[in-house]
Amino acid sequence: MNVRQTIIAIVTVLIWHTAISSPPAQGNANDEYLVKALFLTRFCTFISWPSEQVPGAQSVPFTIGILGEDPFDGVLEEVVSDNGIQGQPARIIHVKNIDEAARCRVVFIRHPSESFVS
Repeated sequence: MNVRQTIIAIVTVLIWHTAISSPPAQGNANDEYLVKALFLTRFCTFISWPSEQVPGAQSVPFTIGILGEDPFDGVLEEVVSDNGIQGQPARIIHVKNIDEAARCRVVFIRHPSESFVS
């Protein structure tokens, strides 16, 4: 994946997250993040990921990074372990900065902060 595709994926997730980040009228935070986990994994299936960028793409796990605090409480890991993404096994990693996030196909950022991108 080139830098442009990475930036587009990050910006898309940020916009989506900002749009639906208001607290739900009913239910609890676990329900909110279950919906977000399902959306995030479903979103990944609508993108044609360039396999030439990842040698042996079928054997390499599809990596989703979480930058900052993990609000999913294991829900995202459960969703990807059950379903994978586009026929690939998937894994969730916790990243501390943008350099580490470069290893991911998609990065979830709960609260964007300049400290992550500097």
